Amino acid sequence: MPYKSRKQEEYFNANRAELEAKGVNVEEWNKASKGLNLPNKVMKKDNEATETKPDKETGKGEDHIDIQKSHKGLFTAKAVKAGMSVPEYAKHVLSHRSQFDAATRAQAIFAHNEEGWNKK
Repeated sequence: MPYKSRKQEEYFNANRAELEAKGVNVEEWNKASKGLNLPNKVMKKDNEATETKPDKETGKGEDHIDIQKSHKGLFTAKAVKAGMSVPEYAKHVLSHRSQFDAATRAQAIFAHNEEGWNKK
């Protein structure tokens, strides 16, 4: 059976001993995939995505994130004070990590990750 992606091929070859102990013939997979133009990563199709069910207490989905009221807007305020937008400030913080405290770095990582959540 051929690999579906380069990531899968990398995983199989990196964990060869473990997989072969479970009965997987990694060399057979390598031969079946030889010469194929594999994508780097295979994404789930929309119809394969897992359904999130609302939380019984809040009615919000499993993917909902609650941020403490005292923490809301802190990173935005830091970005405004620096004269940047939130995404610009997040990139600035992440490229100059040593100049910022752990909390600001964590906020920047969150802001950077959050930037692509609603894009399809």
